[in-house]
Amino acid sequence: MLSGLLGTISYYIVPLLTVGALIHYFITRPQFYWFFVIIFLPTIGPIVYFAVNVLAPLVGAGGNVVEGRVALTMDQRKRIRELQHKIEETALPYDYAELGELLYRRGDYAKAEPMLRRATEQIQDEVEPRYWLALTLEKLGKPEETVKLLGPIVEQDPRYKFGEAYLAYARVLAQAGHKDQALAAFAQVLKQSTFTEARVRYGLLLAETGDEVSAREQLERAVREARDLPRHNLRAARPYVRQAKSWLSAHRG
Repeated sequence: MLSGLLGTISYYIVPLLTVGALIHYFITRPQFYWFFVIIFLPTIGPIVYFAVNVLAPLVGAGGNVVEGRVALTMDQRKRIRELQHKIEETALPYDYAELGELLYRRGDYAKAEPMLRRATEQIQDEVEPRYWLALTLEKLGKPEETVKLLGPIVEQDPRYKFGEAYLAYARVLAQAGHKDQALAAFAQVLKQSTFTEARVRYGLLLAETGDEVSAREQLERAVREARDLPRHNLRAARPYVRQAKSWLSAHRG
């Protein structure tokens, strides 16, 4: 009887999960490959979709590693294996750089760090390996070293990686406790970009320093601007919008 009941529940839940995942997919528009995960992997596909795209974002950036492992294409996975074998035989600096970036994208930050350190030691005249090493060190909780790497990069080119580098710089300044410098950096980011993350982090940092009036202004603006975001940007912005709404709800004037 119990097995029959479980079978009945499964009979109804699996289609509901699939339909729910498809509805969420078409509303939020994550990467296109998720459509095939949902459709061609019955039961497990919708479960993985919800875990990565719904549950993980609810706890902040914790889903990045999971999604990174899923998002890598078969070619990229193959390339990682090729580079690992190649480095065992002939260690070339650009191979270290490429492998380090791919490992970062996969979420293997501890493995990416030594690859990128080797690359930056041997490639002195290019920014790219230093940028990926900086992001890796941020993920590993080393903000001070990240600040030292990103500072010269954004000084040379404030728009590097379309402003993503400056945003990372502002973020790690705050993590390292350099609040005044972080506030100035976030303000600079927002002069050239409209990152929801930057505006929310800026607002919350203003609140930490006691400027609740300016904090409210920034957070309310972040919520307003998010309403007009394209769907592919809204998904990344959503955790920060929730943070903004949470603060505004807790600090009603």
